[in-house]
Amino acid sequence: MYGLVAAAGRSARMGVPKALLAFDPRTSFVRHIVQSYRQAGLDDVLVTVSPDATGARVRAHLLPDHVTVLDNAHMGQGLMGSLCTAVTHRAGPLLFCPVDAPFVDVKACQWLVHAARQGAASAQLLTGAGLGHPAMLSGPVAARAPDAMARGCTPRDLFDDQTVLVEWPDPACAQNVNAPADYIARFGRAPVVAGP
Repeated sequence: MYGLVAAAGRSARMGVPKALLAFDPRTSFVRHIVQSYRQAGLDDVLVTVSPDATGARVRAHLLPDHVTVLDNAHMGQGLMGSLCTAVTHRAGPLLFCPVDAPFVDVKACQWLVHAARQGAASAQLLTGAGLGHPAMLSGPVAARAPDAMARGCTPRDLFDDQTVLVEWPDPACAQNVNAPADYIARFGRAPVVAGP
């Protein structure tokens, strides 16, 4: 089982790469998610980035973290493009999270890993604020992503009525940080890039 952080967006609304935004003074969004995955027992972590200067910045930022960084082979396809890039690189069950949903909880990751080990085909966090991240796909379900993308589907279409919904008390896992106003609302300050 592995973790995927989808960090291949262009971050046009934010003005700086979302992956590099400060989650706390010393930790970027992308590092926080990587660390949460690792603390939950996932040693193998993939990060998808854009194949441009923004992706190069994120790649350089992650050098000390010993993660596999992949250029997103399906730019313009959003999260589904990152999923397809990951599953063509590595088969098997995975947790996935877009980098702009940084409020990843280690215990939530552990619950999702447990669901995978119990044979669930897919699992998502359910909060009072809606569905949260990360989400889990079994190997066979994840392997369907390229065909689903070819049909114009989104990652949500990979989940069905057999999806295990893990009720989660913290609604933060359902919050995205897409624009400067979102960052200010959630962190109480203007967007800032994390230190090295």
